[in-house]
Amino acid sequence: RAAAAAAARYGHVIFSGTVHEPALQLAEAMLDSVGQGWASRAFFSDDGSTAVEVALKMAFRKFLADRGATDWEVDDGPELGVLGLQGAYHGDTLGAMDCVAPSPFNGRRQTPWYAGRGLFLDPPTLALRGGAWAGAGQPAPLPDLAAVFAPRPEAVAAHRAAIAAALDAHDAAAGAHLAARPAPPALAACLLEPVVQGSGGMRLVDPAFQRALAAEARARGIPLVLDEVFTGLWRLGAPSGAALLGLDPDVACYGKLLTGGLVPLALTLASEPVFEAFKGESKLDALLHGHSYTAHPTGCAAALAALAAYASPALNPNAGALAGAAARRLPLTLWGEAAAAELSRLPGVAGVTTLGTLLAVELGGGGGGYASDAAAGVVAALRRHGVFARPLGPVVYLMVTPMTGAGEVDRLLAAMKLALADAGTGAGPC
Repeated sequence: RAAAAAAARYGHVIFSGTVHEPALQLAEAMLDSVGQGWASRAFFSDDGSTAVEVALKMAFRKFLADRGATDWEVDDGPELGVLGLQGAYHGDTLGAMDCVAPSPFNGRRQTPWYAGRGLFLDPPTLALRGGAWAGAGQPAPLPDLAAVFAPRPEAVAAHRAAIAAALDAHDAAAGAHLAARPAPPALAACLLEPVVQGSGGMRLVDPAFQRALAAEARARGIPLVLDEVFTGLWRLGAPSGAALLGLDPDVACYGKLLTGGLVPLALTLASEPVFEAFKGESKLDALLHGHSYTAHPTGCAAALAALAAYASPALNPNAGALAGAAARRLPLTLWGEAAAAELSRLPGVAGVTTLGTLLAVELGGGGGGYASDAAAGVVAALRRHGVFARPLGPVVYLMVTPMTGAGEVDRLLAAMKLALADAGTGAGPC
């Protein structure tokens, strides 16, 4: 109803040089929620990939301004890149594709123009294995999500030392490059999907590692950009991935759940110092980015209605639990940790990731990355049980909404277990 009313009231509004009430209210709502305490400005765009492109422009300008740059001509500045992670995905526009290491989504088979620009670290990941959270490099399994997201200062310190060494090596290579070889780019933004890498396989990155990476980036004057397009707005059982990590970024991107999935819309939030970096004597100093449907009223109205619904106990049966967990800075999964741990003990299951609305099951012996068809049998079995799922290589995942009730979650869990049995993983009946 909100979207229909906005379409009837406003139709199409060119946003350049004007404003309308739904856009103003949405910007204020986002700054007062996920942006509270760090963001002061909101920039509208059309989808998550474009929100990342905008974020890169913001971070790069902030990086250059902090170093006294006054001439923004490309030929006069250094080659800029990002500090990111292996397995990341930030969208399918050209700049977003260049911000990640080569992958099935962005290699030369997809776009001959691809040129990875940056340093991409291999992050440690965690998953439920045999009932506990474990991963490569983790000295001992962690019993539950509360332990996964606990401060763990020793782990943070160890990760930060390794990250610092990698950055020092990158900087040394940049300073000693030969004339015949291009210098490695200056790392002008630290770009992360907080907590969970979505299209990269629904991988839960060790929070201690991401906290360490953010701290080291800050110490080196590298702006922190969080891509919350997938992770934000209660997807992970919290207002944002940043809230789970206890981080205040310089820039953050939001989409997907922003409008409840009704229409495309994205927002890039920025801190005041980022905004200040675009001030100048000429209009050409401004952030000149936009499109015909920037801040379209229908999308803004839908987003306002979606945000209100997520927080409403009258509309969302999970509102109280989500708000309570957020207030206590505790992680929450709508699937239940005990049920997910049980799945992780089943034969043929290599690992389970669950957080907020997400349940992802990695099948053993899959291999082959995104090209693997190891999950095809489980996906087909799920369809026979009335559940449509998407595989990511050997990973099959289900996502509910922040408003899905316990009864539906239980039905989906039962279907997943039946599908694992039907596909021959040895899961057994419910």
